[in-house]
Amino acid sequence: MARQAKLRIAVVASGEDLEQQTRLLEMGSAVTVTGFLVSHMGRDGLAKVVLHAQHIELLN
Repeated sequence: MARQAKLRIAVVASGEDLEQQTRLLEMGSAVTVTGFLVSHMGRDGLAKVVLHAQHIELLN
């Protein structure tokens, strides 16, 4: 049985290299992001997954 799943995840991009990579991004841009995942405790007490970007590639 095939299912469709959707996920929203916060991405943190910091540093001069990533600043240059993100300048060209617009809302809805297709990208490939590589990095590492961390768990962040939200104000509501629930753990959230955050992707810390190490490289961002613009696809379109």
